Amino acid sequence: MESSSANRPVPGAGSPSPSRSGQAQGRAEEVRLVQAVERYRGLAATDPHGYNPGLADALTTLGSLLCEQERAPEAEPYLAEAVDLYRALAQSDPGAHAHGLAVALNIFGWMHSERGQTDQAQAAAAEAVGLYRRLAQAEPKVYNSSLAEALKDLSNLLLGQNRPGDAEAALSEAVGLFRSLAKSDPQGHDAALAWTLNALGDLHQRQGRSQQAEAAFAEAGSLTPATR
Repeated sequence: MESSSANRPVPGAGSPSPSRSGQAQGRAEEVRLVQAVERYRGLAATDPHGYNPGLADALTTLGSLLCEQERAPEAEPYLAEAVDLYRALAQSDPGAHAHGLAVALNIFGWMHSERGQTDQAQAAAAEAVGLYRRLAQAEPKVYNSSLAEALKDLSNLLLGQNRPGDAEAALSEAVGLFRSLAKSDPQGHDAALAWTLNALGDLHQRQGRSQQAEAAFAEAGSLTPATR
């Protein structure tokens, strides 16, 4: 997960190492992150401007770890606090904190989805898409990939709400973005393009639009087998 950094770093905070595995390592990582949250919370109480960004980042990272461990109910208060903090930070300095808010909302939506709270998940995902869209307008090379992934996630939630038209719009936009990205970096984006094309094809097929479905499936099938 990409994360924003605090104005004043505190030792022990940061993202969990993806190379660690196993229950003991996961527990140690959780303890480290809980301690980082409490350190930031204490510092932010006296210097919110200096340390609220770090607190929001540590809360997001801890919430993400708990979601990865299938502990969504425990993640919810941390992620809700992170979203509230980032929302306040982004209001005063959107250039510095809009991305942090988008990341927190994406994970918040994932948490709600894991709990079967589709409406809340869709609302968070839609807000994240809006933020990524604005970021991508200013810096497309940096944020188009994140926007495409967010649209892909949103489409799944829209399908769960029985909103195929809105899901199709999200998938179609994601396909266009992934197509463009795959032209310059096929190894990095062909797999996501193939997945999104297949999802769009499935949706067309369910709607009885066999010609469009076949076209989407054929394009997905034309990609390098190792990336499908």
